[in-house]
Amino acid sequence: MATDTAFEAHLAFSGKIAALHLRGDLRDGDTARLRELLDGIAAGAVRRVVLHMADVTSVTGAVVRCLALGQQGLAPGTEVIVDGAAFPVRRALRLGGLAPFVCLVDAALAPAG
Repeated sequence: MATDTAFEAHLAFSGKIAALHLRGDLRDGDTARLRELLDGIAAGAVRRVVLHMADVTSVTGAVVRCLALGQQGLAPGTEVIVDGAAFPVRRALRLGGLAPFVCLVDAALAPAG
């Protein structure tokens, strides 16, 4: 029997890179916290955003819309990388129209460091 995994997030900055580590089931009720984190990223002078999503088990449409709004709030030319998202999460991002605006990479293929 499957159980929901609580949403967890950790944001870190290194120079012009923001790394947002996400974990668990991202549900409609998590969008306020996610939006707060994305607004914090947009307020910084970052050139790359890495969304580490290997530990995300599911996302809702509201979460995908929140990510899309967060991406739109970034400075033009900011690169957004979605790292390690499982197939159901990738599918939700694609169906939500985010695929053309982010780079989807497999965690196993990402360079170390």
